Amino acid sequence: MIKRADNATLQAEFFETLHRGTEEPFSYSTRAVEQLRHGWIVEHVAEVAHGRVLDLGCSRGQLTASLANLPVELTAVDVAPSAIVAASGRTRQHAVRFLAGNALALPIASGQMDFVVAADGIYSWNLDVLDRDRCLGEIRRVLAPAGRVLFTEHTRAHRFAEFTRQIERNGFTIEWLDYLYDRPWYQIESWFKLLQGTSWVRAARRNDSIARLLRGIGRLIGPGASRHVCVMARKSE
Repeated sequence: MIKRADNATLQAEFFETLHRGTEEPFSYSTRAVEQLRHGWIVEHVAEVAHGRVLDLGCSRGQLTASLANLPVELTAVDVAPSAIVAASGRTRQHAVRFLAGNALALPIASGQMDFVVAADGIYSWNLDVLDRDRCLGEIRRVLAPAGRVLFTEHTRAHRFAEFTRQIERNGFTIEWLDYLYDRPWYQIESWFKLLQGTSWVRAARRNDSIARLLRGIGRLIGPGASRHVCVMARKSE
Protein backbone atom coordinates (compact mmCIF):
# COMPACT_ATOMS: atom_id res chain seq x y z
CA MET A 1 0.00 0.00 0.00
CA ILE A 2 1.30 3.45 -0.94
CA LYS A 3 1.45 5.92 1.91
CA ARG A 4 -0.14 9.35 1.54
CA ALA A 5 3.19 11.17 1.37
CA ASP A 6 4.46 8.71 -1.24
CA ASN A 7 1.33 9.24 -3.33
CA ALA A 8 1.79 13.02 -3.26
CA THR A 9 5.42 12.61 -4.32
CA LEU A 10 4.48 10.23 -7.11
CA GLN A 11 1.85 12.63 -8.42
CA ALA A 12 4.37 15.49 -8.41
CA GLU A 13 6.83 13.37 -10.37
CA PHE A 14 4.07 12.31 -12.77
CA PHE A 15 3.08 15.88 -13.62
CA GLU A 16 6.68 17.02 -14.02
CA THR A 17 7.38 14.15 -16.40
CA LEU A 18 4.15 14.90 -18.27
CA HIS A 19 5.02 18.56 -18.79
CA ARG A 20 8.58 17.80 -19.80
CA GLY A 21 7.49 15.28 -22.39
CA THR A 22 4.36 16.92 -23.84
CA GLU A 23 4.00 20.39 -25.30
CA GLU A 24 0.40 20.75 -24.15
CA PRO A 25 -0.69 17.77 -22.02
CA PHE A 26 -4.38 18.65 -21.70
CA SER A 27 -4.91 20.54 -24.98
CA TYR A 28 -6.39 23.52 -23.16
CA SER A 29 -5.51 25.83 -26.06
CA THR A 30 -6.97 23.62 -28.78
CA ARG A 31 -10.27 22.37 -27.35
CA ALA A 32 -13.27 24.67 -27.46
CA VAL A 33 -14.82 23.05 -24.38
CA GLU A 34 -11.78 24.06 -22.33
CA GLN A 35 -11.86 27.57 -23.73
CA LEU A 36 -15.50 27.87 -22.66
CA ARG A 37 -14.59 26.58 -19.20
CA HIS A 38 -11.78 29.09 -18.84
CA GLY A 39 -14.03 31.89 -20.05
CA TRP A 40 -16.69 30.90 -17.52
CA ILE A 41 -14.10 30.94 -14.72
CA VAL A 42 -12.70 34.33 -15.66
CA GLU A 43 -16.19 35.81 -15.89
CA HIS A 44 -17.09 34.69 -12.38
CA VAL A 45 -13.73 35.62 -10.88
CA ALA A 46 -14.10 39.10 -12.38
CA GLU A 47 -17.47 39.53 -10.66
CA VAL A 48 -16.18 39.11 -7.11
CA ALA A 49 -12.39 38.87 -6.93
CA HIS A 50 -10.18 41.69 -5.78
CA GLY A 51 -6.73 42.21 -4.35
CA ARG A 52 -4.53 39.10 -4.18
CA VAL A 53 -5.63 36.12 -6.30
CA LEU A 54 -4.06 32.66 -6.43
CA ASP A 55 -4.32 30.41 -9.49
CA LEU A 56 -3.74 27.01 -7.91
CA GLY A 57 -2.46 24.34 -10.28
CA CYS A 58 -1.81 26.74 -13.14
CA SER A 59 -0.44 24.10 -15.55
CA ARG A 60 1.12 25.86 -18.56
CA GLY A 61 -0.68 29.13 -17.92
CA GLN A 62 -3.60 29.00 -20.35
CA LEU A 63 -6.11 30.11 -17.70
CA THR A 64 -3.50 32.22 -15.92
CA ALA A 65 -3.02 34.36 -19.02
CA SER A 66 -6.72 35.25 -19.02
CA LEU A 67 -6.83 35.88 -15.26
CA ALA A 68 -3.82 38.18 -15.66
CA ASN A 69 -6.01 40.62 -17.61
CA LEU A 70 -8.11 41.27 -14.50
CA PRO A 71 -7.26 44.15 -12.13
CA VAL A 72 -5.86 41.85 -9.44
CA GLU A 73 -2.48 40.91 -7.98
CA LEU A 74 -2.02 37.42 -9.41
CA THR A 75 0.07 34.54 -8.06
CA ALA A 76 0.20 31.16 -9.83
CA VAL A 77 1.39 27.87 -8.36
CA ASP A 78 2.04 24.48 -9.93
CA VAL A 79 3.74 21.34 -8.68
CA ALA A 80 5.68 20.91 -11.96
CA PRO A 81 8.62 23.29 -12.49
CA SER A 82 8.44 22.66 -16.24
CA ALA A 83 4.84 23.87 -16.26
CA ILE A 84 5.88 27.01 -14.37
CA VAL A 85 8.53 27.78 -17.01
CA ALA A 86 5.97 27.42 -19.80
CA ALA A 87 3.35 29.49 -17.95
CA SER A 88 5.85 32.24 -17.25
CA GLY A 89 6.68 32.46 -20.93
CA ARG A 90 3.00 32.56 -21.87
CA THR A 91 2.31 35.47 -19.51
CA ARG A 92 5.54 37.44 -19.95
CA GLN A 93 3.56 40.61 -20.73
CA HIS A 94 1.86 40.48 -17.32
CA ALA A 95 3.05 40.91 -13.75
CA VAL A 96 2.31 37.40 -12.49
CA ARG A 97 4.25 35.88 -9.59
CA PHE A 98 4.96 32.19 -10.22
CA LEU A 99 5.83 29.66 -7.53
CA ALA A 100 6.64 25.97 -7.83
CA GLY A 101 4.99 24.18 -4.96
CA ASN A 102 2.78 21.36 -3.77
CA ALA A 103 -0.90 22.00 -3.07
CA LEU A 104 -0.52 20.03 0.15
CA ALA A 105 2.08 22.51 1.46
CA LEU A 106 1.65 25.78 -0.39
CA PRO A 107 4.70 28.10 -0.42
CA ILE A 108 2.51 31.03 0.68
CA ALA A 109 2.14 32.59 4.11
CA SER A 110 -1.16 32.25 5.96
CA GLY A 111 -3.89 34.78 5.19
CA GLN A 112 -2.15 36.23 2.13
CA MET A 113 -4.80 35.60 -0.54
CA ASP A 114 -8.17 37.25 -1.01
CA PHE A 115 -9.34 34.77 -3.65
CA VAL A 116 -8.24 31.33 -4.85
CA VAL A 117 -9.04 29.74 -8.21
CA ALA A 118 -8.89 25.94 -7.83
CA ALA A 119 -9.70 24.78 -11.36
CA ASP A 120 -9.81 21.04 -12.03
CA GLY A 121 -7.46 19.90 -9.33
CA ILE A 122 -8.57 18.25 -6.15
CA TYR A 123 -9.90 15.14 -7.90
CA SER A 124 -7.95 15.54 -11.13
CA TRP A 125 -4.62 15.44 -9.27
CA ASN A 126 -5.48 11.90 -8.10
CA LEU A 127 -5.29 12.81 -4.43
CA ASP A 128 -6.75 10.38 -1.93
CA VAL A 129 -9.45 11.60 0.45
CA LEU A 130 -7.05 12.61 3.22
CA ASP A 131 -4.80 14.48 0.84
CA ARG A 132 -7.85 16.28 -0.53
CA ASP A 133 -8.56 17.37 3.04
CA ARG A 134 -4.97 18.58 3.35
CA CYS A 135 -5.27 20.52 0.09
CA LEU A 136 -8.52 22.16 1.20
CA GLY A 137 -6.88 22.98 4.53
CA GLU A 138 -4.02 24.69 2.71
CA ILE A 139 -6.44 26.72 0.58
CA ARG A 140 -8.23 27.82 3.73
CA ARG A 141 -4.94 28.64 5.46
CA VAL A 142 -3.68 30.99 2.73
CA LEU A 143 -7.01 32.81 2.44
CA ALA A 144 -7.59 36.05 4.28
CA PRO A 145 -10.62 36.19 6.62
CA ALA A 146 -13.81 35.91 4.56
CA GLY A 147 -11.71 35.12 1.49
CA ARG A 148 -13.37 33.18 -1.33
CA VAL A 149 -12.44 30.26 -3.53
CA LEU A 150 -13.90 29.13 -6.84
CA PHE A 151 -13.66 25.38 -7.38
CA THR A 152 -14.30 23.65 -10.67
CA GLU A 153 -13.92 19.89 -10.65
CA HIS A 154 -14.10 17.35 -13.46
CA THR A 155 -15.70 14.17 -12.16
CA ARG A 156 -18.79 12.01 -12.41
CA ALA A 157 -22.15 13.49 -11.42
CA HIS A 158 -22.63 10.96 -8.61
CA ARG A 159 -19.57 12.47 -6.88
CA PHE A 160 -20.75 16.10 -6.96
CA ALA A 161 -22.46 15.90 -3.55
CA GLU A 162 -19.43 14.15 -2.04
CA PHE A 163 -17.21 16.97 -3.30
CA THR A 164 -19.38 19.74 -1.87
CA ARG A 165 -19.61 17.96 1.50
CA GLN A 166 -15.84 17.71 1.65
CA ILE A 167 -15.50 21.43 0.96
CA GLU A 168 -17.95 22.25 3.76
CA ARG A 169 -16.32 20.06 6.36
CA ASN A 170 -12.96 21.72 5.73
CA GLY A 171 -14.03 25.15 6.91
CA PHE A 172 -15.88 26.67 3.96
CA THR A 173 -19.39 27.98 3.50
CA ILE A 174 -20.79 27.32 0.04
CA GLU A 175 -22.33 30.43 -1.51
CA TRP A 176 -23.52 28.88 -4.75
CA LEU A 177 -23.13 25.82 -6.95
CA ASP A 178 -23.35 25.51 -10.73
CA TYR A 179 -22.56 23.11 -13.58
CA LEU A 180 -20.92 23.41 -17.00
CA TYR A 181 -23.26 20.96 -18.79
CA ASP A 182 -20.35 19.62 -20.80
CA ARG A 183 -20.93 15.87 -20.70
CA PRO A 184 -22.31 15.80 -24.29
CA TRP A 185 -19.01 17.25 -25.51
CA TYR A 186 -16.88 14.74 -23.61
CA GLN A 187 -19.08 11.89 -24.82
CA ILE A 188 -18.68 12.85 -28.46
CA GLU A 189 -14.98 13.48 -27.94
CA SER A 190 -14.57 9.94 -26.59
CA TRP A 191 -16.29 8.53 -29.68
CA PHE A 192 -13.75 10.31 -31.90
CA LYS A 193 -10.73 9.43 -29.77
CA LEU A 194 -9.28 7.05 -32.35
CA LEU A 195 -9.65 9.73 -35.04
CA GLN A 196 -8.40 12.71 -33.05
CA GLY A 197 -5.34 13.10 -35.30
CA THR A 198 -7.43 13.78 -38.40
CA SER A 199 -7.88 17.35 -39.59
CA TRP A 200 -11.68 17.40 -39.37
CA VAL A 201 -11.66 16.13 -35.78
CA ARG A 202 -9.04 18.74 -34.83
CA ALA A 203 -11.22 21.42 -36.40
CA ALA A 204 -14.33 20.16 -34.58
CA ARG A 205 -12.52 20.19 -31.24
CA ARG A 206 -11.62 23.85 -31.80
CA ASN A 207 -15.11 24.86 -32.89
CA ASP A 208 -16.73 27.21 -30.38
CA SER A 209 -20.16 26.94 -31.99
CA ILE A 210 -20.20 23.16 -31.62
CA ALA A 211 -19.13 23.41 -27.98
CA ARG A 212 -21.86 25.97 -27.25
CA LEU A 213 -24.50 23.88 -29.04
CA LEU A 214 -23.57 20.79 -27.02
CA ARG A 215 -23.59 22.82 -23.82
CA GLY A 216 -27.08 24.02 -24.67
CA ILE A 217 -28.21 20.42 -25.12
CA GLY A 218 -26.65 19.61 -21.76
CA ARG A 219 -28.59 22.40 -20.08
CA LEU A 220 -31.82 20.91 -21.37
CA ILE A 221 -30.91 17.56 -19.82
CA GLY A 222 -29.89 19.01 -16.45
CA PRO A 223 -26.99 18.60 -13.98
CA GLY A 224 -26.59 14.95 -14.92
CA ALA A 225 -25.31 16.20 -18.28
CA SER A 226 -22.35 17.91 -16.64
CA ARG A 227 -18.87 16.57 -16.05
CA HIS A 228 -17.94 19.70 -14.08
CA VAL A 229 -19.33 20.86 -10.77
CA CYS A 230 -18.51 24.47 -9.89
CA VAL A 231 -18.58 25.81 -6.34
CA MET A 232 -18.11 29.31 -4.98
CA ALA A 233 -17.21 29.07 -1.30
CA ARG A 234 -16.21 31.49 1.44
CA LYS A 235 -13.77 30.84 4.25
CA SER A 236 -15.82 30.26 7.37
CA GLU A 237 -15.04 32.19 10.55
